[in-house]
Amino acid sequence: QESVPYTFPIFEDMAESSRRFQDFLISTELSKPSVRKSSVFLCTNPIFYCTFFAGLNRTTIGYFGLPLLYMVPKDEWERWTRHYVAMAASPHSLFFANNPLLAEQLAWQSGVRVRVLRPLALYLEDSYYPTRLNDVLVPEPREACVLNCLLRKFTPPAYPFKFFEKADTD
Repeated sequence: QESVPYTFPIFEDMAESSRRFQDFLISTELSKPSVRKSSVFLCTNPIFYCTFFAGLNRTTIGYFGLPLLYMVPKDEWERWTRHYVAMAASPHSLFFANNPLLAEQLAWQSGVRVRVLRPLALYLEDSYYPTRLNDVLVPEPREACVLNCLLRKFTPPAYPFKFFEKADTD
């Protein structure tokens, strides 16, 4: 892990970021009658944003597509993970990952299992018909650095799948 550069943007002061967002939310959005009636807030990426709704006495639904530690300074990782575990245990929180790999990563990092809710699902009454059955797009940003190198090195020449990164499709 140390050999892979940590290139995500990070919050310099997580407590200050959270306090400033709550102040903004209370002064601008919660002052609106329609928002004051809301009983549910939605948070997404980075997962740390869910802390912005703490203490507002609302149910928080988290829908995640990025890693647990995205934008969290390294010296805050342990404390933030404990905080995430506490939020997830709250009866006022309901968290989802948008893919099985992320759900497993969250479980491995925190011990918390979340449900998977894919971005495109049957309830949308839409269908997806892939035309490139042997092509696999490798995720980015951080995973691509490791996965693409390993795939290039160890994929046999006659392997039935072709692996691409986003840069190959631009």
